[in-house]
Amino acid sequence: LPESEDAVQDELGIEEEASYIISVKNPERGGPRAAGLKEERQAEYPKTLQEIFRDRKFADADPPDFLNHEGTEFLLIGASGDPKEELGITLDAEKESKHSADVFKRMGIDKSERPVKPLFEGEWT
Repeated sequence: LPESEDAVQDELGIEEEASYIISVKNPERGGPRAAGLKEERQAEYPKTLQEIFRDRKFADADPPDFLNHEGTEFLLIGASGDPKEELGITLDAEKESKHSADVFKRMGIDKSERPVKPLFEGEWT
């Protein structure tokens, strides 16, 4: 819910309106030496999430619970085309706060049970 394009969006090349596929990296499969987090900083998933990988290097970020774990590494893949046409939806950019955002309701998340501070106060380092 950024008020304007910030350093994270700019550095990652995330467009104002776009369609992305998100995949999560399996911390047990390793990767190239020069890429990714050191082993001690990688996510540690509960067995139920780790089994979703089925020994593959990546899995869909479904369920989104993967993103609740510190050290999660993910890959954003930009889909081609116009998101309005591709998904059949209109993306309305609005200035929202944690009180007005309906993302929690749409995702079935109870704000009182989840940490929301990182959504509004996270820092890009």
